[in-house]
Amino acid sequence: MKSIFTLFAVALVLNSYSVKADDMDIVVQSLCDYAKTDNRSQLRKKIKQTRLQLNNVYGGIVCGADGNFPGGSLLKMATFHGALDAVKYIASQISSSAITSPEADGVTILDWSKALIAKDPSKAASVQPIIDYYEGKE
Repeated sequence: MKSIFTLFAVALVLNSYSVKADDMDIVVQSLCDYAKTDNRSQLRKKIKQTRLQLNNVYGGIVCGADGNFPGGSLLKMATFHGALDAVKYIASQISSSAITSPEADGVTILDWSKALIAKDPSKAASVQPIIDYYEGKE
């Protein structure tokens, strides 16, 4: 009888864990969407609602590929879409070393942004102000 109770308790814990993981996927997707659309107020609201410390989880947030965006960090999503207000908010919530250090792909956000303009000059008008902001953070 005791082993059945233990098995039930473990199943309950695992089930609640998977719900939380699913919820986190939804939160990450929302954050990526808000970064893409330059919706600073919704970014702020979602982070506050979920009690996330963006500085602690930033490295684990990966936005999926979307159209021409190949996928990457929250800052890369915002930068790719020229979302300056979102970039400023995200940057204010993470450590400055997260901006100046290479990300998971081995490239800093500043170098990635410059390469983005080199690859697609039509993005210069929307991405150059973000590059200027990143250079001011160094």
